[in-house]
Amino acid sequence: MSTVGRNLGRLLGERGMTGNELGQQLGHKTGSYVSAIVSGRKHPGPGMIEKIAAALDVSPAKLTQAPGPAPKPGKYQATAADLLQNHP
Repeated sequence: MSTVGRNLGRLLGERGMTGNELGQQLGHKTGSYVSAIVSGRKHPGPGMIEKIAAALDVSPAKLTQAPGPAPKPGKYQATAADLLQNHP
């Protein structure tokens, strides 16, 4: 899966949006094009990335940039259990 595909799949999920819905916004009859991007079978060019970003109301960089590593728990990071323990 490509970075664009991974990011697109995540953004769709965060918005509760289907590939069909996005595909139709992009002028396609179905979501098969979006599905192909998410799975890494298609690689959109810069113009299509801009259209997708506009449809999702994000910058093109949100689609093209690899996410950074998840932060490692450190001594200044509280876990959910810590927060619940202190504030029942």
